[in-house]
Amino acid sequence: ATILLAKKYGNMYTLWLGNQSVVVLSGFKAVKEGLVGYGEEFSGRAVSIVFANGHIWKKQRQIGNTSLRLFGPGNKKIEHHIKEEAQQLIEIFTRTQGQPFDPSLPLIYSVSNVMCAFNLGHQFAHEDQNFQKLVENILCTVRMTGRAFHLVYETIPWLMKHLPGPHQKPIESAKFILSFVRQEVERHKQYQSLHDPQDFIDFYLLQMEKDDLNSVYNEENLACCLLELFIAGAETTYSSLMWAVLLLVNHPDIQEKVHKEIEDVFGASGSISYDDRHKLPYTNAVIHETQRAKYVLFLPIPRQSIKDVKMRGFHIPKAICNVFPEI
Repeated sequence: ATILLAKKYGNMYTLWLGNQSVVVLSGFKAVKEGLVGYGEEFSGRAVSIVFANGHIWKKQRQIGNTSLRLFGPGNKKIEHHIKEEAQQLIEIFTRTQGQPFDPSLPLIYSVSNVMCAFNLGHQFAHEDQNFQKLVENILCTVRMTGRAFHLVYETIPWLMKHLPGPHQKPIESAKFILSFVRQEVERHKQYQSLHDPQDFIDFYLLQMEKDDLNSVYNEENLACCLLELFIAGAETTYSSLMWAVLLLVNHPDIQEKVHKEIEDVFGASGSISYDDRHKLPYTNAVIHETQRAKYVLFLPIPRQSIKDVKMRGFHIPKAICNVFPEI
């Protein structure tokens, strides 16, 4: 729909969602000009159910980026959890003995378990009912994002939260996830290791312990951060892996080359780490090409103008317009 509107109105036009104006930048050149040329001016985040803006958002993003560097790619403990899940997936795939099967459930469970390791410091058995309910509610919340009811909710949340409709289900799912992570936070507060943080919750609680009267770190923001990390991380990674599996099934020649490169470098039973990616140039290229060919973020994150901007002859007022990049 946005592509058709761009053909009619040009690569920069305004939509109205209720009383909320949205400036749509359509096409590579317009998006690059807006997000690169006016990157600082459009660095705000649009207000939503749990996403903050301004100083609070920047501080939450800062702690998120720092924790990703500490516990993300290259971290030996997280890498161990990833290898455990990868081995479990291999065993599940092997048990099918070449027969057709649906890999979606084991994939989403494995991805979510790695997210649990990063956020909570531990994993769950795939058969754990509470874990399965967590995954179910993550998927429910993600799949409503960007749909019509979600957009209307963002425009008039004070009204929509009282009206029946499909938007109520993801709201309840978000409440379940928040309740789940709050219980985990309480457990961490009892057994936390602030001298040696083991996961995101530990690291966040350590920031809360610092004596800073102006700190925006508190348990409510921590719960919201965990909710966002689960929603942002689980579905996108799972979708990328599903596309990778589907593409490799449809291109057995590429699958064979990837398999051969891994065996040539590490042998039939060798263990691969994140640091080994440079030893596997073809496999690394296939992974990146999969992510390029099947971009899984169906809607980009809208920005908000933090300053008055004049772009392409149009005036975009401060804090009034949401800027929606669409390529």
